Amino acid sequence: MPTAHSVARQLTRAALPLVPEHGFTADTLVRAAASIPALSAPLPGHALHALFPSPPVAPPAAFSLRGLAIGNGGRRSLSRQELIALARREGTAPRDRERTGPARALVHEWLAEGRRVMVQHVRSSGLKGDKAVQVGLRERLRYNEGVLDQLPQALALLTAPTSTYLSDLRAVLPVPSPTPHLYHVAQIAQDLAKASGSEAQGTDWYSLRLRLGTVYALSELSLLAPSSSSLPTPDRLAAAVALSEQLLDRTGQLGKEVENVGLFAQWVRKSWVGIGRSVLA
Repeated sequence: MPTAHSVARQLTRAALPLVPEHGFTADTLVRAAASIPALSAPLPGHALHALFPSPPVAPPAAFSLRGLAIGNGGRRSLSRQELIALARREGTAPRDRERTGPARALVHEWLAEGRRVMVQHVRSSGLKGDKAVQVGLRERLRYNEGVLDQLPQALALLTAPTSTYLSDLRAVLPVPSPTPHLYHVAQIAQDLAKASGSEAQGTDWYSLRLRLGTVYALSELSLLAPSSSSLPTPDRLAAAVALSEQLLDRTGQLGKEVENVGLFAQWVRKSWVGIGRSVLA
């Protein structure tokens, strides 16, 4: 018998082809449910929110030593009964007050698929080092092609409080800072560094990931800059790819030698500040 986890994974996977047309929404998941054998009937709202709950932000008093010990910042986990009750409440919420749980799950699946596509292209290329990295950056940026209009919403969903309603995301659009990129960019940098065949260790490994993550983040955020939003999609992607290649080339030696560590850190800081101003312009 399929588990809730396996059904949820099947559902998000099946929904990916529908995202370009229907966006990162619960409705996209409902449409995809028709292709899941385990879901013989139309997926009701309460079932969808049970699969993808949206726990509210925990109050300061919701603290547990166990949570601190397992590394989740001391947050008290919701009980099964609390999650079920929450899902039932969210399933009956008005459509225009939809919680972000289902949409957020769809975004995470889309991001995971993007990393898989990136790694597959890098490995198929047979290249190593920066040449392999160029392939990975190019393919990951191109992966955004079908959802450029929904990309700001996707990035906002990554860090919107779990108590945020989907209809309220417009309050944080466009992306107010590069912060929403941090975790997702770190995952891209990790996978790309491994796929490129890097044998770096210790501080060199961390410097490589920081370099790759910053290059990708700057390139992806450039897709959202007002100066590029009016361009045709192919031109926007071409400009982002060109930027990634330029940044990768310019930073090839930064951080590799002790005397360049300070320069590398300065470049990272200034780059994030600059792209943040560009997005806010």
